[in-house]
Amino acid sequence: MDADNLHRRINKIMGQIRAIYKMIDDDIPCEDVLIQINAAKSALHKVGQIVLEGHINHCVREGIEHGDADKTISDLSYKYPPMITYNFFCTICHNFMQ
Repeated sequence: MDADNLHRRINKIMGQIRAIYKMIDDDIPCEDVLIQINAAKSALHKVGQIVLEGHINHCVREGIEHGDADKTISDLSYKYPPMITYNFFCTICHNFMQ
């Protein structure tokens, strides 16, 4: 996993959160605050996708190749919220189809 990339992304998200906090104090219109909240959510979701992709490419692959494939797949299904894995696999399929 590329820790530098993840740290850079998380630092950016923290800056977005601080900006949202300031927007609330400065009484910025709700629509503008919501736009920034959505941007921060999207950025955090992308961090989750990167971490999940790393997990699948390393831990899950190793579990399938050197361990119990059924248990590894079952663990993946039960440990992660369905929307995270669904969105991740949709992204992979979309990239593959391009």
